[in-house]
Amino acid sequence: MKTSKYQLNIFLYGIAILVIAIAGCSSSAKPPADEKSPKVHNVQVEEVSATTEPLPIAASGVLASKSEVNLSFKVGGYIETILAEEGDNVKKGDLLARLNRAEIDAQVAKARNAFEKAKRDLKRIRDLYRDTVATLEQVQDLETAYEVARAELEIARFNQENATIHATADGRILKKYSERGEQVSPGTPVLRLGTTGAKSQILKFGVADRDVVRIQPGDSAQVRFDAFPDRIFQGEVTNVAAEADPRTGTFEIEVMLTNNYPELRNGFIGKVTLFPSGQAPYIRIPMDALVEANREHAFIYVPDESTKSAQKVKVQPFYIGESFFAVDTGELSASKVITRGASYLRPGANINITREGL
Repeated sequence: MKTSKYQLNIFLYGIAILVIAIAGCSSSAKPPADEKSPKVHNVQVEEVSATTEPLPIAASGVLASKSEVNLSFKVGGYIETILAEEGDNVKKGDLLARLNRAEIDAQVAKARNAFEKAKRDLKRIRDLYRDTVATLEQVQDLETAYEVARAELEIARFNQENATIHATADGRILKKYSERGEQVSPGTPVLRLGTTGAKSQILKFGVADRDVVRIQPGDSAQVRFDAFPDRIFQGEVTNVAAEADPRTGTFEIEVMLTNNYPELRNGFIGKVTLFPSGQAPYIRIPMDALVEANREHAFIYVPDESTKSAQKVKVQPFYIGESFFAVDTGELSASKVITRGASYLRPGANINITREGL
């Protein structure tokens, strides 16, 4: 029994020595974890710097005429004829509509006869006054009656002249409100005229407060319409609202097309791109540099060439485009940002800047 126990102890001791030897061999075959070579990431960088290149502002508006006028008759009556239809182009002075003037002409005749009678009465009373038959008061009363009759005749003639509607300017008939034979009251719109010609087509739209401070009259604009998808129409800002619309909180901008485009129709929806000329300096960061973002901030990596490592930086964009985003000059002090390979980095990661494709 002693011999067997002694042999077992020798066997277990041998196994322990073997395990230690194997462990020793394994540890000598692999270096310690803290002695591993750090991984180096190949990246590409792009230089960034301050610029004042205009940042476009996108908006949409409805095409309208610079001046739109409702045309109506001075007096009421029955419409005898309407010579214009919606969409017609007209010239200044063209006859567009006319009332039946039977009643109006009768009023003119009545006023004329009353005036002639007042004129005769005044002449007669003046003759009597010279003969001391009439009094001065009678002469003054008839002089007043004469002036009233003359004014009424002028009113009747004015109404007679305004029983027609003429085009007040070169333009296009936008709307026809009444038809021939219809009775209309004084001032009731019959036709709506939109002016045409150079610088007569405009778009109005609202922009936010962060954009209105960048816009000023004279800034250039480009407009696209779905009806003409392959064409770009040039324009310029002609008016910038001084206060916000209380209903929407936006500031109204007016853009005028620089040329006349007869093929365009009022009511077309235009996609407007504004190019502010008074752009403050900013930094354009390529979208490829973006690795993370939330509602307010974006995160990018910049190279630290002294340590050959990547540093994560938080910036606050004020403009986001298709291929880049913009930040104020105070947001970024680095002159380069990491683009390709940025998504594989961690703060402090070792990097190797290369120009070769990744």
